[in-house]
Amino acid sequence: MRLILALLCATATVALVPAASHAEGCTGGATLQQVGEICAISGHDAATIASSGDGGDRINYTFKPNCHEGTRVCSETPTCTAEDGGEGEDLLVYEGSAKVGETCWTGKAADPQLPTPDRVMAAARRLSWPAATLIIQPPDGETLVNFATNFYTTTTQHQIRTVSLLGVRVTIDAAPAAYTWLFGDGERQTGSDPGAAYPAMGVEHRYRTRGTVSAQVDVTYRGRYRFGTGPWQPLPDTLAVPGTARQLRVRTATPLLVGG
Repeated sequence: MRLILALLCATATVALVPAASHAEGCTGGATLQQVGEICAISGHDAATIASSGDGGDRINYTFKPNCHEGTRVCSETPTCTAEDGGEGEDLLVYEGSAKVGETCWTGKAADPQLPTPDRVMAAARRLSWPAATLIIQPPDGETLVNFATNFYTTTTQHQIRTVSLLGVRVTIDAAPAAYTWLFGDGERQTGSDPGAAYPAMGVEHRYRTRGTVSAQVDVTYRGRYRFGTGPWQPLPDTLAVPGTARQLRVRTATPLLVGG
């Protein structure tokens, strides 16, 4: 069967409509000049659609038959089984000239499409991101009342995860953007400083009373994502990862008189 696609070039989604909605004046393989213009073209020519060249941030997504035998042109569009069990048409998805995945189009208006930012964000939340490693000085789980106790973390590196959504490879790159220090006595501090080992320090706290407290540091990641090798886009929200509490005993120093 010969695939007829109607491609809507928009910022983040692509809509498919029947060939009968062919926009007047559009021809197969033509460059789309305006956001929202719809052209019905042959699936064999879909990959020839270029960016509008208007200098904006718009991204064009195009499709062509998934010729598994490796030829450039299929004699007919291969079929596939969609997620709902129905028969669809096997398509490759391109962002500009870069292949970003494939999809099984069943003719529904919303297919094929790339994952929305919200869907990418939901997938990012399901992934595992490292909790911050908390280091306290003095070591050995003890400090003194009114002493400048030092806190820092070594969790500062970018983290990269890859996930498949709607048949598209999505790469997520996130890095620590903020730390929330919970000192265990009801006080907290939030900022981008990961602290440092003595004597540099950077994040310190003085306990006013003796006792045992549970201290921890939570980390907030801010990130970006891209489809395949396409351009990076910011994640719409941050990723908060709670830390593991560490017991800290706060003691009172007792002065001693030592004879000379």
